[in-house]
Amino acid sequence: MDLHLHTFDALCATDARIVVPDGAALRVLNIALDQQSRTRGARAWRPAAVQTLPAVLAQRFETEQRQGRVTDADFVLSAEQELALWGSVVSADETLAIDAPDALAVAARDAWRGLHAWRLPWPPPAALINDDVAAFQRWSAHYLERCRALRVTDQARLLAAGGALPSVACLAHGFLAPAPAVAACLPAPPARPTPTAAYTARAFADREQELYAALTWARDASAHSARVVVALDSLREDQDLVLRCVRDVFGAVAAVHVSARLPLSRDPRIATALAILEFTPLTRWDTLSTLLRSPSILGATLERGARARADAALRALHRYELPLSVVHEYLRRPAHAAPQLATLLEQLLAMQAARPRRQSLLGWLEYFERALALAGWPGEPPLSADTLALQRDWGEVCDRLQRLDGVLPAHSASAALARLRRLLNDSTPRTDAAPSGVFVVTPQEAALLAPRALWLAGCESSAFVTGARASPCLPLALQRAAGMPGADAGRDLARARAVLGVLVAGAGTQIASYRAGDGELVYSPSPLLPALHDAVVAAPERFIPAHWRQPAPRFESLNDGYGPPPAQAVRGGTGVLAAQAACPFRAYARHRLVAVAPDEPGPGLSALDKGNAVHRALAALWSALDSQAALAALSSDERTARIAAAVAQALPKPPAPTPLERAVLAIEGPRLVALLERWLALELTRAPFSVVAVEAARQVQLGALEFRVRIDRIDRSAAQHEIIIDYKTGKCTRRDWEPPRMNEPQLPFYALAAGADPCRAIAYGHVDSVKPAWLASADEGEAQWTAQCARWGADLALLANEIAAGLAQVAPKHGSQTCRLCEFDLLCRVREVLPPSVDEGAHDNGDAHDDE
Repeated sequence: MDLHLHTFDALCATDARIVVPDGAALRVLNIALDQQSRTRGARAWRPAAVQTLPAVLAQRFETEQRQGRVTDADFVLSAEQELALWGSVVSADETLAIDAPDALAVAARDAWRGLHAWRLPWPPPAALINDDVAAFQRWSAHYLERCRALRVTDQARLLAAGGALPSVACLAHGFLAPAPAVAACLPAPPARPTPTAAYTARAFADREQELYAALTWARDASAHSARVVVALDSLREDQDLVLRCVRDVFGAVAAVHVSARLPLSRDPRIATALAILEFTPLTRWDTLSTLLRSPSILGATLERGARARADAALRALHRYELPLSVVHEYLRRPAHAAPQLATLLEQLLAMQAARPRRQSLLGWLEYFERALALAGWPGEPPLSADTLALQRDWGEVCDRLQRLDGVLPAHSASAALARLRRLLNDSTPRTDAAPSGVFVVTPQEAALLAPRALWLAGCESSAFVTGARASPCLPLALQRAAGMPGADAGRDLARARAVLGVLVAGAGTQIASYRAGDGELVYSPSPLLPALHDAVVAAPERFIPAHWRQPAPRFESLNDGYGPPPAQAVRGGTGVLAAQAACPFRAYARHRLVAVAPDEPGPGLSALDKGNAVHRALAALWSALDSQAALAALSSDERTARIAAAVAQALPKPPAPTPLERAVLAIEGPRLVALLERWLALELTRAPFSVVAVEAARQVQLGALEFRVRIDRIDRSAAQHEIIIDYKTGKCTRRDWEPPRMNEPQLPFYALAAGADPCRAIAYGHVDSVKPAWLASADEGEAQWTAQCARWGADLALLANEIAAGLAQVAPKHGSQTCRLCEFDLLCRVREVLPPSVDEGAHDNGDAHDDE
């Protein structure tokens, strides 16, 4: 199997052009060569001539064109132009209902390249043509027609045209088992020694522990060796975790070369630019929130506090789309007035009103530039070096967008923005040489570097052989016969063995590792590295970043398990008691520090809005119907009419409703009517009862604290015993009332609050469309009920006394299961208290409370 890999010393010494497969290989090799020159003490050096094979083929085309040997094409399509052309061809196919033309365009382009690189016979035999292949035949014919009309060619046809690169003037590096058409262009591969593979095998409990160990080793090894490489096959899938671990170990991501950087669209400043360009009279809440919170637009410093308060107020509306009238009202309220931002939004809308409906991408880029300048993006001067570099990256993406004018017609504003966003999603910031000399790359990129020290991570059984997929646009039999990646498991295995053989047979330190699990998943080691099967899984260990470690020869002891005691009147109702029962710190953070996560509205009604609508509708129904007998007296049509009226009254009525909200409410109304009809049918199966109170407000003293609560409903049975009811639309169970530290002390609290009333039971009304249920406490005599209330009272008194004392210890009731449902994992110190393997079976259900 051909492996075009030269020694690193040969690459550093050559004056020839170095040809690599793609842009990723170009970036990592350029950085490694520059770093090698810097390590040798050079103060200045001539950069190596490294080019990608597509760039070399394009240069050869231009040379032949100048010499008059090419007359049917004027230029070579760039990667973006080629994909855009395929997208226009796929979208124009009227014979198919296509939901994702962008994904199909990528598949068609890849099939076109594979067809030429692997020299498949085309058109294929009729017996091998299925619907997908037939569609690709149509698309490729239309694509060629468009190319002829535009007088353009592409990389696939340049490659298929043949002609070897001048072998004396270039070195091919990084081509691992290349396709036949690629191999025909390249000089013969160099002979490579095959020393005996020797590596140390390691195993870890999870990917995070494995990465911390590998990066710590790389940091220490980089002090004694250059080109220290951590190779990870799942680098792009684990991108966020990798970047976090790099930041913890090295202090900054820039200290290490990571080939899988976050796309430009993930940068907050780019997100602000897109939010400015996407702002409309009816904008999504997240777009508006980006503008409100961003420091990169005009007036951000002066109006920072007001904009933050406006953002919180608008989020609390739970509206996915916000009409401009609502936005202007909130931006002019005294509590969060932001006149500069309000004026800016009006100016942006005025620009939108004057823009053309369709124009070239160059015209749209000029419009985008004016809009961003009006907004003061990317921030007030002086700009940091990082922001200036981001502007450079933004400009390069805009240049690539402009080049699409050569192959595409005029665009609408939304289509131009969609293309800009796609390019930003596919682009990463330009990176410079990392000062540490550490590379975190894929195994294929690691083979380019001839590392002095290598840690090959992620060596699970699924690694190395699952990356390529057979093309759905080409007959599988032809792909398999040609040996295309993804079509023949045996050949893919041989390629993986060849790459791993190059890596683990290199000089220097060699370590291979895998993770034994990920949550409930269990992994086995790769059979390609036999020594891993004997590796012992390392014990779980927490990594403490260096900036967290502080040498402290002297310590002071401070008991911070208590905070200041609260005021007598406690806000949050019985939810405070439930949070205290789950974990005292959760209660303190949520109800005393008010450290709650910001609201994140989604399309449609939130679960909270739906639950409140059910509560309001049932309250309206039982306020008019004072007993089960009154409900039974209604005919089916009368009951449906009553329910429909209550639902219409209960549903939220946002000001200036949007088309989406009107559509959602039109769907939600009938759903709630059907839900409540089923619930009332269940109510009719109960023993006779009358309704004593609906939405009964109470003010209750418990120990030193005062609670304000609202009871959903109180019924009275035929025996004149009262039952306190709480509606639930989520998960609920009778076990929630079991001391000690009840999961849901709400109904027991209500029972005690009833005082001298003849309350003898509590119940959940589980209003569910699939399985509605009546969950009541046991029907007990007066003595048993009194004893039960005493147990509840003791448990509630304990919780109330803890709250009154300010107890805020990190003590989750069910260990990590309680923490799994908690929003304060970044605020508390639970990792310092619990061992990493704690995993209790029971857990609290995390239901919200509807008290005042």
